[in-house]
Amino acid sequence: GAEDELRVESLAFSGAQAILTNHAIPTVYDGSGCFGIAFGESAKHLTEQSLEGGMVLDAKAAYILSKRGIDTGIADMDIIPNGYIERFNSGEDVLLFNTPTVARLSLREGAEVLSRFCPFTQYSDESIPASYRYENGEGQRFLVFAFVAEDLPDHSSLLRSYGRASEIAENAAWLGGELPVRCDGNPMLYCLCKEANGELAVAYVNAHPDEILSAKVVLSAPAVSVRFIGCEGRLLSEREIEIKKIAAYGFAALKITKKALL
Repeated sequence: GAEDELRVESLAFSGAQAILTNHAIPTVYDGSGCFGIAFGESAKHLTEQSLEGGMVLDAKAAYILSKRGIDTGIADMDIIPNGYIERFNSGEDVLLFNTPTVARLSLREGAEVLSRFCPFTQYSDESIPASYRYENGEGQRFLVFAFVAEDLPDHSSLLRSYGRASEIAENAAWLGGELPVRCDGNPMLYCLCKEANGELAVAYVNAHPDEILSAKVVLSAPAVSVRFIGCEGRLLSEREIEIKKIAAYGFAALKITKKALL
């Protein structure tokens, strides 16, 4: 049934993988990317070198690093039942479906709160941090989410929302580097990306039961031409491409020739 399908889907990716693949954020599994990501116990295996390019963490990973003497902006944390919505600084509210718990964090001075958990009731106006970014005295930068990913199903709203997609993409440059491509507003659009010799190869897999119409792909660097593979589209400008359609559970790829910089 549907519940069994969701359970199998949750086994396919870790929470850290899921939050990227859910939001069309290109993923690198070898070498370096724009930033790193580690949730939960994975933080025990992070080296000082891996922290140099900025890291995305869940609350458990941030707390583990803090106990190792690495300042991630967390002073203390505990896990509490969910009775909240998540309100982003943009004003967007996200109802937290399939989310049994959240983390209540005490933050150090200098932490910049990006979203808050607001009680889903008219009887309380207390709110607590839901995500924040922080740069410590060593120049290490962190984007931290106030949840423990291993306690959440893959389809939790904390791992899958338009607000979360924008939050990660918009803080990528601050963490370590601008994303080479963005395709916002399309949940469960898996993206692979590779750059070499002045070209950019991008592959999208639509893992959602709905087709995607007129997908807008935004580039960080200007392009002079694009070849469409398994799809149709057009180059709208130097930094924007339109893919006319990606079928449900379908595939589309782009081979982009970047503009030579003088």
